[in-house]
Order: sequence, then structure tokens, then C-alpha cells
Amino acid sequence: MADIIVYRNNALISVRSRFDATRDLLMPVNLAYPESMVGLWHPNLQQVMLVPSTATDAQVWPTVAAGLGTNVHNTSDDNCPINTGWSYVGGNHGYSVGTQITLANHGKTTVDVGSRWSDGTRVYTLLAIPNANTLLFGNPYTIVGGIAQGTTGAPKAPLTHVAGATHRTTVPITNVTANVQIRPTSHSHTVTVELDGRSVPNGRTTGRELFVSESYVIVSYQGMIDTARARIGTPVATILPQVPALCRVSNLYRWSEATLLVAQQVTALQRFTLNMGVTQCFPLTAPSGGVRRQFMPNVGLAGGLNWSSWAYIDNLTRLTDFTPATLRDRTYPATSMTQWSVASNGTPLWGIAVGVLPIGDGRPDIRVRYTTVKGWFISSSLKKNYPQLVWGRTLEAGQSVAGTAYRRYLAPPATATEIIVSDGTHDFVMIERVGTVANARMLAPGLLNRLLVQAGPTNLQVPARVTAEGIPYSVPVSPGYGMWRAEPDRVPAGDLPAAGTG
Repeated sequence: MADIIVYRNNALISVRSRFDATRDLLMPVNLAYPESMVGLWHPNLQQVMLVPSTATDAQVWPTVAAGLGTNVHNTSDDNCPINTGWSYVGGNHGYSVGTQITLANHGKTTVDVGSRWSDGTRVYTLLAIPNANTLLFGNPYTIVGGIAQGTTGAPKAPLTHVAGATHRTTVPITNVTANVQIRPTSHSHTVTVELDGRSVPNGRTTGRELFVSESYVIVSYQGMIDTARARIGTPVATILPQVPALCRVSNLYRWSEATLLVAQQVTALQRFTLNMGVTQCFPLTAPSGGVRRQFMPNVGLAGGLNWSSWAYIDNLTRLTDFTPATLRDRTYPATSMTQWSVASNGTPLWGIAVGVLPIGDGRPDIRVRYTTVKGWFISSSLKKNYPQLVWGRTLEAGQSVAGTAYRRYLAPPATATEIIVSDGTHDFVMIERVGTVANARMLAPGLLNRLLVQAGPTNLQVPARVTAEGIPYSVPVSPGYGMWRAEPDRVPAGDLPAAGTG
């Protein structure tokens, strides 16, 4: 593994690594993103960027010199929250069931926080007073199957006082914003940073792999509402550790050469329904007049596009779910994608490979049980990819779900995606290729003599062992794809020879 350069200034980090013979890649890290989470964006490096390999440290840090770099990927919202079935939360998200009312000189003060107000049908809870002209209410929740769910929708009539307030004047609803995110919703954040097992000081350091580990607790929405009502006059945001908790989220980010791995574990602290994806990915940045095209192994037609070839995601007109019906082999949920940014003349410029590794709850035999509704989806508005580890899985208190996702930035040519990804314990070989080819070969010098064990969907034939020539393969029918685990050759141990006595 080649060295990376880590530039750090307190919470802001840029990771520099080789991209190709003439360019380096810069990846942003923010240890104090909104909600105090680790984020993949910071104000001095607002996109993943390509810079000349000849650029000096001073030209790329703390800011990139004007006109020096090329933006290739917006990652500002790629740190992954969880979904409770009715709201995203965690990451840089809050419960999206708040009602914000703008009312000049509303007259409410902190003593009114936690009070209840009704539109004649539903009861809303005053959670916060952002300023003298703004009120934030929490929508009511319902209990479905023993699990609390927040409800969406703005009040239908002015809010009249029910209980708890000192200042009880009716609140008109002439200026309402529905379904706003309620923040903060998490506490007990911890973050550690290491480069090859050592601390990372401010300034410039080099190493092989940057590790950022974080953990935090998400409170339950029912707990927020109930606690606010029970503690009139105390903003619930100031006492979050006293609110009943929903779950704990633990993330481990690992940056190496042009690569980011994210391992996520969610542990339930009370019963709830979990949708979880480990990672999410904005589309690549396209140049003026350019397009983005994407290929997905084992996926056929979905959303009006053929993902077995190069699908132009800019043409996607609706939210698209990759359900079992869209798969060639239904025993393997959608696992990976390769995407390229292409110039107006058709030249591939930069690419990315994103996927879920077949370990933990990312194993296909586990995912196939919990992704029958959707194993992957792409939004039509943002053209953003959302792999899913589980969708609609109910966890009891103490149960966990864990998975690992990868992203690897790719340099031209775009002939094939041939990559090796390691989670520190296992090495995975991935080959994805659109178009037929005979006698192709993937170079894999670091895996010499390793055994190749199928770990994902494949229609390729590869040898049982990696040789000095690499991994030969052919694609007689497009597309070709496969994933294998590269394992050490286990030679059966025989009897030890007797010790000589001469």
C-alpha cells in the first residue's frame, strides 16, 4: 500500500494520495460536522479534488490554490445516517417531524418549553424557542406494533394551549414550515484519530492508513416528547443524556490510497425498526457538457434504464428501487456499482467504485433476508446511490447490525473495474466489465499464490489461485462480473520429520 499524506488543523483534515502518473487525489475529513459527527466535507476542501502531483504542500493546504485543482466528487452529505422507517436520524440528520412556526414577537419564553398545544385534532409539543420570532414544535407520535413513530404534517388550525405553558396566547399558523429536522438528537459523541496506530498532530504527516473512529447515542423520539412534557421549562436539547435512548451508532472510517472504507454498527437500546445502508454516495461531478454513467453487476432493468450496460443516471426520472425483481440472480442483492464522469466528447475522466463487502450483515445470505423491499435505491432528484444492508428489520434491545462499505476512486481508462479491497482481515477481489473480451488479465502481485473463493455474484471463470501473471478471465457475454475472497493457501500439515541424532 502506498503512503498517504494527512494534513490536519484541529477538526479539519485533508487526505492526499496518488491518483495516476500525474495527479493526486484530495479527500476531505471533518471531525466536527453538524450534529458533531464525522463528515466527508470541510470548508477548505468542499469536494474531493484532483491536483497535480507536482503541487506543493502550501498549494493544497490549508486551502487549494485558485485554479489548481479539479472538483470530481461532492461528498458533503455522504456520512450515513440510519432510518427508523419514518425518519432519517444520526449522521448529520435529526428527526424530520418538527413544525416550525415563524411569528414576530410570539411572546413565548423558556418557561413554556414542554407545553402542549392543539390544532383541534392533534397535540403538538413546544420543544424549542430558537428566537423571539420562531417556535419549534414536535409533532405527535403514535404507537404501531409496540414501536413509536413520529407523524408528519403541519397543524390544520391555530394552536391553542392545552397544558404546561405560562404564556398561553394562541399561535397562528400563517407561516409554517412542516417536517423540519429536530436537532440535536444525539449525545455522548466520541472521536479518535490515528495514522498507522499513532496520533495525528496538526500539520503534515505521512503513513499508510488513516483511522477515524466515532460513536454516539441517538435518543428516541418518544423519549424526547415525553421528557419535554415532564420537564416543563427545561429545553430537552440541554438534557439529552437523560432522555431514553434509541440506539448507539459506531463508525470506523479508514482512508488509504484513493480509497475509503466505512464500517458501521448499530446497536438497539430499545425495540425499533431499522433501515441501514452504511454508506451513501452523491454522483460524481461532471464537467460542462459531460454526463455520468453507471454500471451495476447482477442488475437488469430498473427505473427505465438498463444497469447491465452503461446507464446514464442523469436520465433517471424517478426514485428507483433495486428489488429482487430487478436482479439476474435473486440470491445476491445489489452489491456494487461503478460510475464514470464522461466528457462531452465521450472520454471517461474519473470514476468511482462503491459497494458493500460480504462480511457481517453484508453477507449475501443475510442481506437477501432483509432487503426484499429494497437492497439499493437511487433518488431521481440528487441521482444519489443508497446501498442498503437491511430494510425493515426490527431489532430488540441489545441486538446489533453491522456492515462494511467501500469506495475507490478510479483513474482512466474505464475499460474494466479491477480492484482489491481489504477490511484489514479479508482481501476481496472484484472484477466488473461492460463489453466482451477474451484473455483479459487482472494484475494482483500482492495476492500471489492466494486462493480465490467466490464471495459474490459472478458469471466469470477464474483460476483457483493467483499466479505471478495475475488473474486471467474472459467475458464471452457482456457484462462480466465477480467477487472473490483471496485466502492464504492452507497446506495440510503432515507429521514433522524426526530430529536427526547424528
